[in-house]
Amino acid sequence: MSAEGIEKVIDRIMREPEFLEKIRESPARALIGYDLSPEERTLLLSGDSQALQELGVDSRVSKVSIF
Repeated sequence: MSAEGIEKVIDRIMREPEFLEKIRESPARALIGYDLSPEERTLLLSGDSQALQELGVDSRVSKVSIF
């Protein structure tokens, strides 16, 4: 797994609050077009900041809460 795709999603969430709402409403639909494995999608949506940091996601952005 790679942190790059997850960081792109988190970056967009921080820049576009409406994107966060789209993820909350329909995660599968909102994440179309992002190069994320099923495991990465699950990890991103889990909100597990420790696991995100272990993957290599910057600690500052791994704390963003989706749900």
